[in-house]
Amino acid sequence: MVPPPLGVPSTAAGNSNVAGQIEVLELTTASQRDRQQHQQVLLDIEAKKRAFSIDVPTLPNDVRKELRSLGLPVRLFGENLADVRDRLRMELARREVMKEQGILIKAGPTH
Repeated sequence: MVPPPLGVPSTAAGNSNVAGQIEVLELTTASQRDRQQHQQVLLDIEAKKRAFSIDVPTLPNDVRKELRSLGLPVRLFGENLADVRDRLRMELARREVMKEQGILIKAGPTH
């Protein structure tokens, strides 16, 4: 679309702006769901980048204690010790990214 010539109001070119009011439409539930999934994928990508620089305990008891403090399962079916450490590393990276982005983090148990 060609901009209107100088001195011609934009409404003359077919644009309408009623007293500076802006109409805001709500997203459909499908669009909202897709947007949330996209944000989760971006969060995971950023967390994977940061996971390499996060220090986690090496002793199994310390890893279990850290997972419990975060309110996460100590071990999932089929996990070995390296998988448990990787899961802890990813969770710490996710929480770090979420904290930076101002996303609320679910609180762990308070025992």
